[in-house]
Amino acid sequence: MDATSVATNARPEKGSDKDATWGYDTKDGLYYGFKAHIAVHAEEELPVAVITTSAEKHPSPFMLPLLEKTRANGVDFSYAIGDAGYDARENYVGVVGVFGAVPVIPLNLRNSKAIAAGQRSLLGLERDLRLDPPIPRDTREWKELYDLRSSCERVNSRLKELLNLCNHKFRGLKAVATHVLLCCSAMLAIAIVAEKLGLSRLKRSITAFS
Repeated sequence: MDATSVATNARPEKGSDKDATWGYDTKDGLYYGFKAHIAVHAEEELPVAVITTSAEKHPSPFMLPLLEKTRANGVDFSYAIGDAGYDARENYVGVVGVFGAVPVIPLNLRNSKAIAAGQRSLLGLERDLRLDPPIPRDTREWKELYDLRSSCERVNSRLKELLNLCNHKFRGLKAVATHVLLCCSAMLAIAIVAEKLGLSRLKRSITAFS
């Protein structure tokens, strides 16, 4: 999963969109608008759940709600892969304890002391899933799984470049959230049509059906 910017053309000094806020995106830098938190099926490279918020919201608190929506949408999963922005103990505990999946998240050393992965909790009373994850971070298996996260970046890129995710004139969180959902739905509709036509190789190709 990943979070991506959804900028608005509203001018902050005029206050024409009371729901929009300032946020930061690693690719787009400082921007004004909203943020789309998207769960992606890594192998299919398709969105399976989305939550839209104002731009200042941190992605970490939305990991478990996204997984809940993913399950509600009928999509099962064995792994929950996210970047260091999702490195919070409650996410590890939730992924394992609530969803029975394996968290694949790198440590964010800015949020903790430089403790080697695999170390037990200081009290030694119970396993700390953040420091001692089910799959050790220094293994090939973990690295190969984490590499699948790049599918999120490709989905975000298609949403923005081919489905006009950020090219809109909507105002307000509700309207922008509907726009984000429609963009994701369009991507899924194209994949369904490709499968129905026996053209599964084109299910990620938006331009083939535009």
